[in-house]
Amino acid sequence: MVTSTLLDLRRQPNWDPARLTAEAFQWPTDAPQVRMRDLLSRIAPTGFVDAGTPTITLAGIDPNLGGVRRRSRKYQGAAYQVGADLRAGDLLVPRTPTGVVLLVSERMVGALISSTFYALRSDNETSALWIWGLLNCRSGRELRRNVSSGSAALMLSLADLLDMQVPVLPLAQQHSLAAALRDVEATTHIPEDEAAETWWRTADLRGEEWRFMLASPQPDLLRVGTPLRDFCGEIAKGRPVRDVATESEETASLPVVDISMLAGNPARRWVPAHDHGLTPVYPGDLCVAAVGERPHAAVIFVEAIADPNVYVLRLRTPAQGPALAQYLNGQEGFALRKMLISGAYIPNLRRQDLEQLPIREEALHPVEPDVPVAPLADRLEQLLWLS
Repeated sequence: MVTSTLLDLRRQPNWDPARLTAEAFQWPTDAPQVRMRDLLSRIAPTGFVDAGTPTITLAGIDPNLGGVRRRSRKYQGAAYQVGADLRAGDLLVPRTPTGVVLLVSERMVGALISSTFYALRSDNETSALWIWGLLNCRSGRELRRNVSSGSAALMLSLADLLDMQVPVLPLAQQHSLAAALRDVEATTHIPEDEAAETWWRTADLRGEEWRFMLASPQPDLLRVGTPLRDFCGEIAKGRPVRDVATESEETASLPVVDISMLAGNPARRWVPAHDHGLTPVYPGDLCVAAVGERPHAAVIFVEAIADPNVYVLRLRTPAQGPALAQYLNGQEGFALRKMLISGAYIPNLRRQDLEQLPIREEALHPVEPDVPVAPLADRLEQLLWLS
């Protein structure tokens, strides 16, 4: 974004462009303006996470839709936890000035969030929603960028953030826009690329089987469905390939489908295509990890050979493969796997348990959310000032 303005510099104490553009910025409204520090209070992180723990960071936020797309396992440092430090209605403002501001919701309970966000709290839910809209619209992002500083990369300091002046409409007017703002905020609740591992819920465990209640935030969904075996013409487990596998691709060789490849990485080993006694993978087969807690499942579109730690599911209807993979990799599939795996040291999924894993009818016809065409910043700009 290019910010331009026409200024008379004769009475300016200095000609710093950041200060000049910040002072020249004007909100597209005549509503009275109030400093952010008079509307919000800061919340400090109290936790610490180690690398390997799924944590919400700015890199995992979809810049157009404004929601959490994925969680980082590389972040290590101070963190907030929703439900302990944070509650629904709190604001998470990234230090990068053009990043998306998150509004904490109940669906995030249990989530860990990096301290690269500033956490702010309003005593009024409607005001928090209003400020969320202000900071994420095009005008709000421009102001955040203007007040930021830095030579290599712009950073928004907490002091500059709290000193920002934002327009405050009377509560009656804020309430009139609240429903529309909630509708826009709801579009940021997008599916994550990987199943979330942390969730909290309150449940009465009397008379219930604990493994179901602890496996998922929606345990009732785990008791119904069609066994996975009914979708398969054959389920086979990979055989040992160590004696014939090479780490370089050769002529007339086939890639080895292992857990790393199911996670989206390129093939690491190959075996001779003519080698018999191994477990073949044909294009359209669904492959599922046999060991580990991660819900790795993927449709393979090339001819290959299965690693011993992979199940090969030859589907009766190959077109169902992508939907089944999405279900197995999602929140419910992840919960089912955690319930069914065994082994104290190396968690593994037995074939008979995989065969009985229930698949709900709805999982075969996933509803694609209506993805807004315009970026979040443009939609909010239109709603707040141009409608």
